[in-house]
Amino acid sequence: MPRAASSPPTATLDPSRWAKENRAAFTRACQAMTYVAPPKPADGPLPTVVSILLPVLAGGLVALVSTEWRNASTVAVKHADDLGDAADAFLVTAREYRASRQAGRTPQAGPYEEAYEKLAAQLARVSRFRPGWRQVPEARRLLTERLTREQAHDGDIEPALTTLSERLAGFDRALRRPWRPHPRVRRA
Repeated sequence: MPRAASSPPTATLDPSRWAKENRAAFTRACQAMTYVAPPKPADGPLPTVVSILLPVLAGGLVALVSTEWRNASTVAVKHADDLGDAADAFLVTAREYRASRQAGRTPQAGPYEEAYEKLAAQLARVSRFRPGWRQVPEARRLLTERLTREQAHDGDIEPALTTLSERLAGFDRALRRPWRPHPRVRRA
């Protein structure tokens, strides 16, 4: 079998001998092994400041917006819960009042008045919280003009109760989903 060609043997050269025999090659080799790149000239303070502050400001803005959005969502859900509780109490009390009246019994005025006042107050809070929702003042007007205890005592309030109930359900949906448009609660 033929032998593979081997590379020629390399001789080790003493550095002091190499420096004496070929000074230029020795100097070039030493410079190549110890080369340090010169420092990059500074760009100036403005690009450095911008490169540091821009990400910090962007991160702060994202944090601020997300915190404000989360807080607004939490407050909106609280308003929805409070309005729902007041609406449920009023609708039940008003229907019980109406049923007692139709049965010929004398209904209690106190619970009706209390539930009425709580619902009116909650509608006022939602109206201040969402001033662009024109349906909220309309619902409040319906409550104050057609659903007073005197009107419940003297007439049929069921159509007005049904209308109010539908509007209140729309407010609840809109408050619980603030990221969606709700044109039905905005228009008058």
